[in-house]
Amino acid sequence: MDNFSFDVIKILGYGASGLSFLLMFLAYNIIQKEQRVKKPRKEILNVVYVYMFFTLLNIGVVGFLGLPALSDNSRLQGVNEVLKTEKNKLTSLYEIQKNNSTIEDNIQNISSDSLETLFTKNVQALDTLSKTVESPEQKQTVLNIKDNLKKKIDSLTRLPSNNKRDLRKIMRDIRGYKQQLDKVAENDNK
Repeated sequence: MDNFSFDVIKILGYGASGLSFLLMFLAYNIIQKEQRVKKPRKEILNVVYVYMFFTLLNIGVVGFLGLPALSDNSRLQGVNEVLKTEKNKLTSLYEIQKNNSTIEDNIQNISSDSLETLFTKNVQALDTLSKTVESPEQKQTVLNIKDNLKKKIDSLTRLPSNNKRDLRKIMRDIRGYKQQLDKVAENDNK
């Protein structure tokens, strides 16, 4: 261990693999020290051979026991992909809900530009959601809501001012979209 410095605790943190490495490294050091002696001691060499045999046996056991973990790795990658997709769905739904809440809370004072910005963010979130929904019917529902929101954005740019009747209609439409999205989220989780 003259030229090597490492954190033994960190190596042992790798479990049996780390222990195997450490044992092999220690055997290497013993052999190296024994070679410096003018006449190697037979007893020490025998002990080193037995020590190395058990270390190699340990490595073999670790390798054999590690094989099932390799086969589970592809299954874990599949689960990871499903989790990423679900996270994207939840993020999109959260973004839409947050924007809708902002609109509802500020409907009396919100400008057409702010409303248009929030609707545009919802369209982007719906686009992401449409890519993650599996069912063709649900995907179509999401795309329909997205198209309707785009039409709302276009109509907002033509409105001279937000009168109460227009705002109530917009809120009714948003609540309808929310109910449709809730159904998509419910059905997709089944």
